Amino acid sequence: MEVSQLPVDRIDPGDNDRTEFEPVALRELADSIAANGLAQPITVRPIGDRFQIVAGERRYRAVCLLGWATVPALVRELSDEAAAAVMLAENVMRVDLNPIDEARAYRKRMEQFGWCAEEVAEKANVTGTRVRSRLALLELVPEAQQLIGSGQMALGMAAAMQGLEPNFQRMALQFLASTDGVTVPEFRKLCGELLAKQATSALFDWSEFMTEAIEVHLEEQRQGDGAERFPVN
Repeated sequence: MEVSQLPVDRIDPGDNDRTEFEPVALRELADSIAANGLAQPITVRPIGDRFQIVAGERRYRAVCLLGWATVPALVRELSDEAAAAVMLAENVMRVDLNPIDEARAYRKRMEQFGWCAEEVAEKANVTGTRVRSRLALLELVPEAQQLIGSGQMALGMAAAMQGLEPNFQRMALQFLASTDGVTVPEFRKLCGELLAKQATSALFDWSEFMTEAIEVHLEEQRQGDGAERFPVN
């Protein structure tokens, strides 16, 4: 396919799945492009007399930082659905797309185009299990989603919270915020205890529960159990 040199001021961002573009990483990409050139052109589609980015917005932003007047681009005639499929495959393969943005990308296409989880998986070139596990993250409270998106909560911990009602999820998050060096198995056990309390609709003293949980955690740390730890601060 022929590569065109398009004016950067005629190009608009698409409906990108990535919500954050880390400035330092973007600057590093720009420096790499300045030193080595743009190895892969961006992909755009014509919208009227302008062009919309389908794949390569980070590259586009990087060349804008460099002050380039034009950028190499592949111009493709794509429907909204076809463009969404290309963007999904492009973004999911990028390591800097966080799990929450990935989950929202899946859900957005399911809502817009009626795709099922298996169709999403096929177009994103991932497993159906991955799609369903990411979608489950969107059932967690916003505070948990923020921690997951910023990399402050392990996916194993997020999975342990699934099934907890919002108030019980926030109890689990309070334990994380109050305790250093919590292991994934330890957090899974605590969430299991909260799930049991929730299932029986038992009234319990949360303050006492928290105190006991922290005491157990500190004792396990003293014993040096060697379990994998995930810092939360």
